[in-house]
Amino acid sequence: MRLPEVLLWKIWTYVGPSAYFLDKALIPIIQEKRELFIRNPLWIHYKLCRYVTQKSLDNDYNVSGVSERQYMEDEKSIRASGRVGFSQNNVFQISRQMSDKIIPLSSRTETTGGFIITHWVIHSIYTIDERSALYTILNFVGTA
Repeated sequence: MRLPEVLLWKIWTYVGPSAYFLDKALIPIIQEKRELFIRNPLWIHYKLCRYVTQKSLDNDYNVSGVSERQYMEDEKSIRASGRVGFSQNNVFQISRQMSDKIIPLSSRTETTGGFIITHWVIHSIYTIDERSALYTILNFVGTA
């Protein structure tokens, strides 16, 4: 029995990849929807906050002073190419792979009187593309 495409898609949105066993006609429907994101990718906008901690050492190499500063970086954009989406409570989530792409490595720099530690955290991340819900449903894994 062949089910209508609309019904197959509704089932897919609730069941996910295990719905493939229901009807083979579902495979081209999902491929067609994924092609939309290959031709016109979803863009993620984010802003990082850089934290710089400077620690001074005394003659016995004990920490004698600490100064901390934070700097807001300019907003940047990245093409979604991995598992991103919204959780059930509408929190935007990205994969570990994507966070590794956008967050620089922390660093520690030795100075004459101590050392400087720099690390980044995501301050804000969002998309203005209304297709984000579809992207989440497809659980898309891109190639870029």
